Amino acid sequence: MLGTDTSSGERDPSVGQAPTRPWQIGMVAGEASGDTQGAYLVEELKRRDPSLHIAGVGARRMREAGVEILRDCTGLAAMGFVETWRKVPYGIGVYRLMCRRVEQRLVDLLILIDFGVINLRLGRYALRHGCPVLIYFPPASWSSDRAKLRDVARSATRIATPFPQSARGLAAEGADVTFVGHPLLEKLGPVVKRRQELHQTKQDTIIALLPGSRDHEITYILPPMLKAARLIATQIPQARFLVSVAQTVERERLAGLVEAAGINASLLDGTEVPLEQADVGIVTSGTATLEAAIVGLPMVVVYRAGWMQYLHYLLFCWPRVDPFAMPNILAGHKIVPEMVQRRATPEAMAEHALRFLRDAELRERTGRQLQEVAARLDAGGAVSKTADIVFDMLRQYAGERA
Repeated sequence: MLGTDTSSGERDPSVGQAPTRPWQIGMVAGEASGDTQGAYLVEELKRRDPSLHIAGVGARRMREAGVEILRDCTGLAAMGFVETWRKVPYGIGVYRLMCRRVEQRLVDLLILIDFGVINLRLGRYALRHGCPVLIYFPPASWSSDRAKLRDVARSATRIATPFPQSARGLAAEGADVTFVGHPLLEKLGPVVKRRQELHQTKQDTIIALLPGSRDHEITYILPPMLKAARLIATQIPQARFLVSVAQTVERERLAGLVEAAGINASLLDGTEVPLEQADVGIVTSGTATLEAAIVGLPMVVVYRAGWMQYLHYLLFCWPRVDPFAMPNILAGHKIVPEMVQRRATPEAMAEHALRFLRDAELRERTGRQLQEVAARLDAGGAVSKTADIVFDMLRQYAGERA
């Protein structure tokens, strides 16, 4: 059923008091966004109980938060047939590694963050071996396909989701699910404040280019983004461009593409500075569109892929995922323009971006609408609520596996 949070928010004195040894948590995140969300959660768990031992699959952010990284997920994320099959050997290795740890009782609780079919299979395996499973950021969050939702529901003991419609769909399939809200609303709070202060006096024109964190996104999306930037620069010569570099992407590769484009651009790690300073964004569909919505950045949402990935989209997603940009899905209509595949041309990107740049009233109105939509994901302390669920599950189940 749909869960509710009854915690007072104060530290529970019993946290950390495992019966015979420190609690052991397994955690699996398969891409940059999952690594980031996992790190936020680990920081809160470690703050409450520094003795926790957390090991699994992630990348730099989770490692810095205190996770023992058994396999690095950098470059592992995939979409579509071709990219997925290229990652199969690594994915199988991850699955087998975590299954062995479950079998050897090195995991009191398994936390799975997104990562589609691998994590769902791993969740069902753990449940069969008596290991409790928490799915955080469940796959198929936007799906209305009951079979997919049922698959997620039967792969976990409990589910914590940042999306209210996901909670409703999973609850209908019998899941013990809690809508915890989205951590990005808390984490980007300082960025929102700085952006508001900066844009009161800002005079220059800045465009954010957020090309994504996957290899194929850099291959298929960044080049037309940069061509769009050149078209914008011909109309607004003083424009500057801020290019976000994800931790999973080779910086040198992006630097070479940007240099070849011949535009006034800077490469910046992460998304915070581009989100704070830009007037408009050209953003690859994904988590970055939600980040932009939270700070109120008007954007053009784009997606391009190889022909096999596009075939996958046509066969399995379109028209069921329309609109496809997160803010538009939340709103139920298109607040910002979105373009996929052949429609995501440099000319179309530039045209829509210039429309925002030339119309201050449109920019302000769109920014307000985006923030209003993003506010629907505020459940009041997403990371804290999820940490409450983790410790509830440890107290309930860990003794059985000690």
